Amino acid sequence: MELIKVLHEEAWNREKREFLMRAEIKPYCGSRNPAQLNI
Repeated sequence: MELIKVLHEEAWNREKREFLMRAEIKPYCGSRNPAQLNI
């Protein structure tokens, strides 16, 4: 059950990141916090 939850959260984070990129909202872009790009 935990694996399903983790996979769901990963998919949701990917969708959220793609939505933000499409909307040209990139709060984590650049070297300020590059780790956030690898969610």
